[in-house]
Amino acid sequence: MSLTKSLARFSMNAMLPRPNTTDADGSDVLKGLADTDVDGFLDQLLDEAPPIYKVGLVTGALFLLATPPVTIGKLKPANALRPDELDAHVNALATHRIYLVRQVTFAVKMMAGLCWGADPEVRTSVGLDPLEPDPGTWREGDS
Repeated sequence: MSLTKSLARFSMNAMLPRPNTTDADGSDVLKGLADTDVDGFLDQLLDEAPPIYKVGLVTGALFLLATPPVTIGKLKPANALRPDELDAHVNALATHRIYLVRQVTFAVKMMAGLCWGADPEVRTSVGLDPLEPDPGTWREGDS
């Protein structure tokens, strides 16, 4: 597995972790991103997306990984943080007063949301029909 894919998966999972909510029978109300086909999504994204999407995702992921010293004062990368620290770090980035910081963070969150929202079980749990299979009618370079 590539470093790019590992970095993207970590950062996307940090944006949409498993919720701590269960229903009456103890099952999760909503799935987190880690419960979806993140690897399949990233394989398709890295193969087919325009370069600007890939650059945005990787830039955002690197930014998320490197900035805990600035956001929460921890002198370690984001992948070494405890879950509560990681949550505080991601929240600090997403609500930062500087617009560019929020936008770099949004690049990762957007990809995480696209992956999460395409999952058939997630869609069913929020009352939506599963998506139809990708017809493969457009790929990068098509006019």
